[in-house]
Amino acid sequence: MGLLLVLFLACFVNFVVQNKICPESEVYPPVVQILYSYYSKAKSRSPEFVEDRVSTILVIEDEAALRQTIIEMLEYEGFDTLSARDGQVGLEMAQKHLPDLILCDVMMPVMNGIEMVEKMQENGTLEATPVVIVSTERSTTRIEYLKSKGISAYLSKPFTPESLKETIDDLLSG
Repeated sequence: MGLLLVLFLACFVNFVVQNKICPESEVYPPVVQILYSYYSKAKSRSPEFVEDRVSTILVIEDEAALRQTIIEMLEYEGFDTLSARDGQVGLEMAQKHLPDLILCDVMMPVMNGIEMVEKMQENGTLEATPVVIVSTERSTTRIEYLKSKGISAYLSKPFTPESLKETIDDLLSG
């Protein structure tokens, strides 16, 4: 079984890299063509492929233990994750990786969450990325202010895994 998998992967790599099918095999070409088709869709980020792929979520939180807990919850739910300890690093990661959604604390060193959201809006490629602010702030006035700055949703700490998943699902499905 292992040798078969290695041979199959070698044929696939050969096909993708050199755009030709392994001449030694008449079994693999249709499978390789299907994988190549999927690979091509992934490269072009066609709507069909985007619907099937796993969403990537960037978690920006200065408290390492909470950041890790959120990441574990998200990975358990099947999301790919990225993480950053502050808004500056988070902004750099968002620009580099273009996540599907960002979970961000407000009060952080170097660059806070509001400053990061403002910088995201200045960047044409990030302005449409949904941002969920996760904070202990519970003031309605403060939450409205944050929404006026461009955040998509707000979760109060502490939150449940269910409320986190529901918020993310709502934003990614709409």
